[in-house]
Amino acid sequence: MDLLATIGPNLGYQDLLPHSNEMNIGEGIRIRVLDLETIIAVKEQLAAEKDLAVLPILYQTLRQMKQ
Repeated sequence: MDLLATIGPNLGYQDLLPHSNEMNIGEGIRIRVLDLETIIAVKEQLAAEKDLAVLPILYQTLRQMKQ
């Protein structure tokens, strides 16, 4: 996320909200986390070396989740 609070192709909070899930991380603290498909799409669009390096792991994780 950049200083303007966008990621990828200028996706802001309202754009990403439908692609997130709320999670309880303890002691009544809840956060929103992007779904794996959206994380993959953003990393593909960014195409930075560090994003591309992790894509094979994310693809495998997604395949396993869908089994």
